[in-house]
Parts: sequence; structure tokens; C-alpha cells
Amino acid sequence: MRVVDGDTIVLDDTSIRFKGIDTPESGQSCRDAEEKVYSCGMAATAALTLKIAEGGVRCDLEPEKDLYGRALGICYGADGTDLNGWLVRNGHALAYRRYSERYVAEEEAARAEGVGMHVGRFVPPWNWRRGERLQP
Repeated sequence: MRVVDGDTIVLDDTSIRFKGIDTPESGQSCRDAEEKVYSCGMAATAALTLKIAEGGVRCDLEPEKDLYGRALGICYGADGTDLNGWLVRNGHALAYRRYSERYVAEEEAARAEGVGMHVGRFVPPWNWRRGERLQP
């Protein structure tokens, strides 16, 4: 098993995109509570890597694929934790409402508690991919 980025892993030669969430891109920056720039994309990848280092990963795959041919799935850690939801709840990802409402409550809780990206400022990953950047 290999972590590609915050919302994509390779498991048994299958590239799996975590369904219903979107994490910042690897090159994406955010600002923390003190307005310092940090790589929120790399932070999401690191958080997932550490979380799954605790044990194996199991994914329930959907029949459809994403635009890049990756399998879509909800993945679980060795302890049964829904990793998709865990990333959102800890502020490393956003609920990808365009495709699913499943993780909206987790995002709202993370925002309310000011955890992860919600402690500072960020551009949603889907807007960042379209060229929007965080303003100073």
C-alpha cells in the first residue's frame, strides 16, 4: 500500500481516490492562525500516511471510476476508522459536496472547532485547481 496524496492511495496495484472528500493539492499552500504559509497539501498527505502506518487499510470500492480512471472508495483503517471522514473531521480535507453530502457534518464540526485548515485561511482544492490562489 502506498499513499499518493491526501485523498489517493494505491492498494494492491489499484489506485483509489477517496470518495466524497477533497484534500488540498500537493503544491497547495494555506495560512495558519498566525498567517504563516504552510503546505496544507503536504500536511494532508503526511496525516494520512501517519494514520495508516498504524495498520492495514480496507476499501469499499464503488462501481464507477473517477475522471482519471481511479477507483472510488471509502477506506477504513485497521481499527475500523472511516479514513475519508477522519481526514475531513481533522481539517485535512473538505466534504466534496459536488459528489456527496456524506461528510458535511464532519466538515462543519472541524470548521466549528477550528482544526486543520480551518484554523486559518485556504482556497478550496476544487477552486485552487481552477487557478484561484490564496491572497496575502
